[in-house]
Amino acid sequence: MQASSFRGQPAAVWEFTFEGRVSLFRAIDLGYGREGGREYDIYLCAPDAQWDTYRPVFDHVRDGFTTTG
Repeated sequence: MQASSFRGQPAAVWEFTFEGRVSLFRAIDLGYGREGGREYDIYLCAPDAQWDTYRPVFDHVRDGFTTTG
């Protein structure tokens, strides 16, 4: 897990692999928010062999994610 920031708020990025029932999977998890306030999580999981195909989906969601209020 790596400490980071996202949109000016404290964040953490966790990228990891795990063994599924059929194959190896890879995942990335971006969590951010303020203690005592709202917290958000953006997560993607895909077969490791196809990670390069799916990773841009995470980037697209992350880059377009907005909150109101």
